[in-house]
Amino acid sequence: MHALWDDDARGFCERAISGGTDQIVVTAGAGPITAFADGRFVNLAATPVDVIDTTGAGDAFFGSYLGLRLNGTATTDALHGAVDAATTVVQTRGALTHLGS
Repeated sequence: MHALWDDDARGFCERAISGGTDQIVVTAGAGPITAFADGRFVNLAATPVDVIDTTGAGDAFFGSYLGLRLNGTATTDALHGAVDAATTVVQTRGALTHLGS
């Protein structure tokens, strides 16, 4: 399987930024997260956990990230919140109907 980028996540982000994107987040499952927002790059390691089911993990991650950012949360804090949401999801069998407030 090939990733959406042909070299690395940062290179992918740089190409997106040069095309006019002002915010981008690249995830790689259990791998690291690379983001560009507020004029800077942020790299964050995923939290190691025992994975039971990945159903909805990406939705939980990006839904949490976007919700936090739209409410004024800083990029790094929003990424940590998104990782927490995805971590909760992958440790549960099947889809969750809510993650709390």
